[in-house]
Amino acid sequence: MELLKFILLLFLVLPFVNSTDITLNSSVSSEANILLETVASSISYCPGDLINITNNVQNIGNIPTVFVLNTTINNQYGALFSNATWGNQQIIPIEKKSYFLLKIANESDIPGMYNVLSQLFYNNKKIENTTSFRIKQSYGTIVSSPSFIEETVFPGDFLSKDLYLWLLFPCYGVTATLNKTGQIADWIYFSKNPVYLSPESWNVTKVLIAIDLPWNTIPGDYTGNILVYINNEVALYIPITIHVQTTAIFDVQTEVLSQYKEVCKGSEVKAKINLLKVFPYEPLDVNMTYIIQLGNITYDQRKEVIKVSDTLEKYVTLNVPSNAVEGTYTFYGILDVASENWKVNISSYDTFNVITCQPPSAPSAAPGGGGKIFPALEVETKKIEIKPTKYKIAGLIGSTSSFEVKVKNVGDANLTNIKLKIDGIPQEWVTISPYKIDNLNMGKESEFLVFIKPTLNAEKGVYQLSIKAKNSVESNEEKVLFILSSDDSNLTKMLYDQAIIAKEEAEKTMFLSCLDISELRENLEEANRIFNLAKNYMLQEEYKKSQELFLKAMSDYDSIKEKAYILMQERNSKIKVFGLPPFSNTILRSRENIERSIIQRDYKNFCQNLNQFTLNTSYSIVEAVIIVSLVVYAIYYAYKRYKRYKERKLDERLEAIKKRLDNI
Repeated sequence: MELLKFILLLFLVLPFVNSTDITLNSSVSSEANILLETVASSISYCPGDLINITNNVQNIGNIPTVFVLNTTINNQYGALFSNATWGNQQIIPIEKKSYFLLKIANESDIPGMYNVLSQLFYNNKKIENTTSFRIKQSYGTIVSSPSFIEETVFPGDFLSKDLYLWLLFPCYGVTATLNKTGQIADWIYFSKNPVYLSPESWNVTKVLIAIDLPWNTIPGDYTGNILVYINNEVALYIPITIHVQTTAIFDVQTEVLSQYKEVCKGSEVKAKINLLKVFPYEPLDVNMTYIIQLGNITYDQRKEVIKVSDTLEKYVTLNVPSNAVEGTYTFYGILDVASENWKVNISSYDTFNVITCQPPSAPSAAPGGGGKIFPALEVETKKIEIKPTKYKIAGLIGSTSSFEVKVKNVGDANLTNIKLKIDGIPQEWVTISPYKIDNLNMGKESEFLVFIKPTLNAEKGVYQLSIKAKNSVESNEEKVLFILSSDDSNLTKMLYDQAIIAKEEAEKTMFLSCLDISELRENLEEANRIFNLAKNYMLQEEYKKSQELFLKAMSDYDSIKEKAYILMQERNSKIKVFGLPPFSNTILRSRENIERSIIQRDYKNFCQNLNQFTLNTSYSIVEAVIIVSLVVYAIYYAYKRYKRYKERKLDERLEAIKKRLDNI
């Protein structure tokens, strides 16, 4: 009966047991373990707004404890803005408490970034957490892109520039008036004036600036400023420098035709040469030189004089000697022209590969003339793996960006003629060196160097590149983001937007409270520190530093997501499915939900599904214990009944024997 009472008590208590309280590990020591989270209610505040700093404290250990919490807010110059202390706070296991530091932002507060530091002390331990926010004032700061204008032109030229104006950290919008000063003031015209600047983030106002040079402008350097007035005060200076010159302007483009990208020794190679003359306007005779080289050795060369009016396209053929060595050769097109006042020398190039071509040999007959072909006893497996050195690449229109793609032979056969294929951007932007990898032995690794140079008419945006290596087999496919813009300012803003997306995705990994994510938390803090540093450089218009740090932060955020994915997979691999009806179907569904959460990288539902799985498994284990206990009890009860039956039969036999003895 005592056993039945215990089982009944277990069924009464079990429904009130939380899944997080269930553990199958009896070796866990008793200790407090405090988590601290510090958050600001907003990333920025205007005068009159309530600043709310919330500290969330949770005891995930298994004993109560007492702690002291201190929160300090300093402005960007390190001066104290506000602070609060909560002493001798008690917290029991699983309990979560929140502490609030409240303050109203006002007009006298210094605009800028404010840093929050929270420190919690318990059991001779200290944990810290930080956050930050911005206090904004009036219309904030007016910013332009470009921040200065510098152009080289010719007398009589007309040029236009897009000027983008926006407000940085404003509380409200404002109307601005444009003006111009300096030597070039009479040359400048605005498409609209005045202009309204919106307070919405990154909502830019575009103004077209036209610069019209008189035909009689004397060559030299001319300077001036565009002034932006707000409330009759100068809020922004945009310097302008115009270099007026009289030199000629040419452009040369050399492109080896696709069918000549790989040629045999002793063959010819053909390239298309495009010439463009911008200035002067009259036709000119130019000297053209065409060369093919490997290293510093010239294998063929040709010269000619061509008259160029404006544009000219021609095809040039050179020869590769039969005694040339294999390798990647360069085809140069060089323009040379001069007058009394100027001299121009421009070269452009493209590459092609020279290989040794052997004539196909006739198949030999098998000995005895039978000509039988026996199948190979072993089949070689060919397999290639690639890995880019960067997964986020920033680029400017007209400039070159580069990255490496590592290629590894992970099969059991040597590979030849491996080429890299890149989709997602126009092929004329891409140059890959080498053109192909001739040989890659088993287990060996090589690399391709990828150069991306968008043409001047390219559209800015975020391009997703799909990269594969292939010969007779294809490698895995890797995705790389190419973030392209027209100038450093806009590129930095685009990287900021991409970094925000990566940051939000990485922060979702903190939902994995059912796993040990202490390393992820440290990685996230470091990535956020780099992100904030990049954001500060962006505000200071140090765009190159900002871009480098944004890319580093995005790489760190991606690494956090990959580590979280591995943690989920490792935890899933340790799950042992055990279930009895009615819990067995629920357990199987929970297991399926866990695997679906891993595939979808749904960190929050992963822990919910894992807790549900653990709870149902625990119920099933208890059910199994009860069933086994009942079976044991039934066997024990049957044994006792059988034993009493045997004893009764023995007593009856003894009694019968006694009666017979008494009758004798």
